[in-house]
This record gives sequence, C-alpha cells and structure tokens, in this order.
Amino acid sequence: MKITHKQLNILGDKFLRTSVKSLYKCQITRIELVTGVFETPDVIGFYSGRSVLIESKTNRKDFLNDKKKFHRNGTGIGDYRLFLCKEGVINEEDLYDDWGLLHTDGKKVWVVADATYRIDWETGHPRDKTNDTMVMYSIMRRQEKEIKELKKQIENEVSNSKR
Repeated sequence: MKITHKQLNILGDKFLRTSVKSLYKCQITRIELVTGVFETPDVIGFYSGRSVLIESKTNRKDFLNDKKKFHRNGTGIGDYRLFLCKEGVINEEDLYDDWGLLHTDGKKVWVVADATYRIDWETGHPRDKTNDTMVMYSIMRRQEKEIKELKKQIENEVSNSKR
C-alpha cells in the first residue's frame, strides 16, 4: 500500500495529539507550517515548553537527500526529532544523532527508536530555542487573527439580531 507524504503528515499529527508516550504527546500541532524560520517542518508539536518535530519520508532517496540540509547538522527546530515512514524505508541504524524513528502501516504509528532530548553538546546546556519560539509565535499570531475574525462575526450577528 502506497502512502503519500500528506498521509504521513496527517498520521504524524494524529500521533503527536494522541500519543500514549508522554514524551511525544502535544497539545498544539501543525502540519507543514511555513514561517520565517529556515525550516518548514512536516509536523511540529508543542507541549509545556518542549517541541517535537516529525519529518515524513516516503522513500529512501528522500531520506538520504535530507542529510544534505544544513539544518540537519545539529541546528534546526525540535527538542525531539523523529522520522516517520513505512517499514523498510529507514532503519534504526540509519538515524542521525538524537533522532528517533516512527513506522506506520498507513493506519497505526509506532515508535521504533526514541528520540533523544537535544542539547548543545559543546556547552552541555540546552540548545538555542529561538527558532522554536518563532514557530510558536507564528502559530499564536495566526490564531489571534482567527479569533479577531470570529469576534467580528459574532458582533455582526448580535447587531443584526437586534434589528
């Protein structure tokens, strides 16, 4: 059964929202969120000060090309970073440092290898989370715009019902 990139992203989003593993469970998730940050995650989730990134891969060539991205060298967003694919596309021994692996059959998603919390290995301190904060701000800004539009709709409905 062929699984598209979009289907993988939807499965990844559902995994973050419903994960029984508290490490990955997120209250706020977005799929392919484009922001001012240099990286567009396939799926990003946030919960209580931590972020989880999922990169979906439909084939091995896509995974191998992913290593060429400059933000894979230890920079990039996500306190925890995971690849999501069908079995056989990526194996545990293929993973970059700190990355985890999720497999799917197109219906269920399961953890093959856990991601490691990312720190700055040179200093031993937590990594710079500026880009994670920028992504979260982008989500908040968009939600604020939606809230303003909803308030305007409600105000219009209330004023029209008084007539």
